[in-house]
Amino acid sequence: MKQTRKQFLGLAGLAAVMAMTTAAFVLPSTEVAAEDTGSVNFRVSVGEITTSANFSNPQDGAALTDPNLQVNINYSEASRLQYILHYTDANGSTQEVIVRDIQTGTVSGSDEFILDLSQYGYGKYSLTVRAYKDNSATGAYHEDTVNFTYGAINIPPEDNAVSFVQGENPVIRAEISDNVDKVQVQVYDKSGKAMFVDASGKESPLLVDRGHIDPSTGQLLVELPFIEYGIAPGDYTTVLAAYDRDGKFLDMATYNFSYVTESVDPNHSDQSGQPGTVTPNTPNTGSTKEGLTLSRIDYFLTGLMVFAAVSGFACFMIYRHKRTLRK
Repeated sequence: MKQTRKQFLGLAGLAAVMAMTTAAFVLPSTEVAAEDTGSVNFRVSVGEITTSANFSNPQDGAALTDPNLQVNINYSEASRLQYILHYTDANGSTQEVIVRDIQTGTVSGSDEFILDLSQYGYGKYSLTVRAYKDNSATGAYHEDTVNFTYGAINIPPEDNAVSFVQGENPVIRAEISDNVDKVQVQVYDKSGKAMFVDASGKESPLLVDRGHIDPSTGQLLVELPFIEYGIAPGDYTTVLAAYDRDGKFLDMATYNFSYVTESVDPNHSDQSGQPGTVTPNTPNTGSTKEGLTLSRIDYFLTGLMVFAAVSGFACFMIYRHKRTLRK
């Protein structure tokens, strides 16, 4: 009876070890668990708590030459949208016009339309969108405003504060509308003295036509003959006046720039494009976690070793007990 009990206990122990080994194998490792946790994204979609409307186009500060303005907004929790245009007319009076007023039909979404600026003329504009919670357009609202310029000729905003190096002719880019035929160009120094003059000292502006348009960008390229006129380094203002085919004045743009003796070394710049800053590379020293993480195979091999050791010991004890009985 005792012998049977001991054998039963031995087999029960072996079964327990085998069960532990199997459990260790099916359990995910720390590494796998970490990877699974990192790859699961919990996304909760909720609506905006308050009414909102924001422009995605045009960008604030844009300089436009096309009268057909593409307007895009995104809104939330709004039943009515109202667009208000502010500008100064030819008489110098400030005008306010509601150019669009609609019921959205949906709680959240987007709205887009084309605004024809030709009926208002060239100048500076601001466009405001008001998003109302209800359709009455009398209660509380959220608004967003963008400011922009519409003209026959404009300097791209990104070209502001550019410096040109002495010994090279400055090149100016300009956006022009389709009805611009020629552009008259003159440069003035800080005292207001004209740089392009004839032998008698009379102003002799450059005249640039549409043949100077860059086909790849659609921009008018104006090369200023600083070398020919022997212009010294300094700060200058360029005045560009646009005319149509009949010689009628349409619009004017100004551009300020510096003409310098040296340029900043372009080989030393950080990722933001600012010269003179070098960003050091930080060496990758590895991760402590990677060196300490146990994988699933580690658990499995450890379980097999324990199982083999316990099984061998149990077999030895049974064999020894049988020899004792025989004696």
